[in-house]
Amino acid sequence: DRADPPDPGPHGGAGPSRRGPKTIDLLATVDPEKDFRTGGKWTMVNGALTCTRGSLVPKFTFPYQPPEEYDVTFTFAQAKLRNSIGVILPNPNGGGFAMHISGDGGRSVSISAENAKYKRKFPRPVIQVGVKYRVVLKVRKQSLQATINGTPVVNLPTDYTDLKLGTWHRVNDPSKVVVFCDDPMSFYEVKVTEVTGEGALTRFPVEK
Repeated sequence: DRADPPDPGPHGGAGPSRRGPKTIDLLATVDPEKDFRTGGKWTMVNGALTCTRGSLVPKFTFPYQPPEEYDVTFTFAQAKLRNSIGVILPNPNGGGFAMHISGDGGRSVSISAENAKYKRKFPRPVIQVGVKYRVVLKVRKQSLQATINGTPVVNLPTDYTDLKLGTWHRVNDPSKVVVFCDDPMSFYEVKVTEVTGEGALTRFPVEK
């Protein structure tokens, strides 16, 4: 059997090819000469973005602005359990919001909002010291959904109007993807898969 010919385009040629979702490897955008300062709290260790000293919520901003809808995937491990780690993302209404994981000694997951109303606390720790966990956060126009190692932990219908950053998690440029922690830990993977629209790299990835 012969394959059907491609559909003609508007001028009689072959139609445009369909592009699948584009995934941006944000760790590949890290430039040690530009992004790390002497005596700072972040560095790269064997390809992982690593926080070497905690307290005062260390943050790392990637040179990337996500599109309207996207998936954020990050893999992490913590050397100790105390306060949360997570990701700060732009709020379409202005400012930003955050997903917090491993708060309360590894027992809580939350989406930042006033009065902590989107906080889910588990009876026992869901995060263990030294274990890698993979988080997928699906950012859509009317909802947020998240899994940890494939287990659903967030299913939140939202128009984002009530999602706000707390004092400790405010950033200079909330239009970009930011990760944060409060104690030494590592991010082994940070990726964005674009779903609706296209994001923007504010500088080209570093050649490796």
